[in-house]
Amino acid sequence: MCGGRCIKLGCMLAHPHKLELFQKFRAKNSERQTDVLVKAIEFLIPTTRRVNAAVSRKRHTYEYNVYLNGVKYPVCRPTLLDIYGVTGERIKVLVRKLENGEICPTDQRGLHRNRKRVPEAVKESIRGHINRFPAYESHYGRSSGDPTRKYLSSDLTLSKMYTLYIEECRAEGMEECEDWLYRDIFNTEFPNLRIMKLKSDTCDTCDRFSARIKDATADEVVEFQRDLYFHQLLGKYMQLTPNQYGLKHQYV
Repeated sequence: MCGGRCIKLGCMLAHPHKLELFQKFRAKNSERQTDVLVKAIEFLIPTTRRVNAAVSRKRHTYEYNVYLNGVKYPVCRPTLLDIYGVTGERIKVLVRKLENGEICPTDQRGLHRNRKRVPEAVKESIRGHINRFPAYESHYGRSSGDPTRKYLSSDLTLSKMYTLYIEECRAEGMEECEDWLYRDIFNTEFPNLRIMKLKSDTCDTCDRFSARIKDATADEVVEFQRDLYFHQLLGKYMQLTPNQYGLKHQYV
């Protein structure tokens, strides 16, 4: 801000009016914001010069304006930046484009067409490949971790999975993908799947009960859930109790 020292009309606008300009500006997309800023910059030919015009690097002077209800209000540069919440660098870039003949420069971000689009069929084949790997629950870490988290075999790595995927694509004549895409889909679409060596191995008994519960009738589900509960309860007890008697977690 100019600190209230400026006598330009726009600098003396009341705060509610400045807030209205800011909110309208922020509601626009990037291209429309650029249009507003371009309109705010006015080029003037200097009427007097301290150096000869032929050697002077300064070709123009600039005035800045804001428009409220169709009325133009001159403002100083600091007030323009403050009202619209933009940086001086953004204004400098616009001024340079205007001086180079781009009367109304448009934002070129994201408009290039050189990106290679990945077919959805390729993405779907990657998802299917990842889903085919057996995933297990953590046994002892269940109570402290995320119950929805699954773990792949500690023998796997993303590089190994990707290699297997490429081999499958070549064997079946499918379109291949680059390594980054396989990793990106795994990391973004499978947040509850991990490849790591667990501090405690997954439990065959828990996995067996979980498989039975999926295919059981309503009465069998209750029975299997009860047995699974007592099995896991025993597992927690074995964790908390020193294994003084050489007991191992072999109970069902």
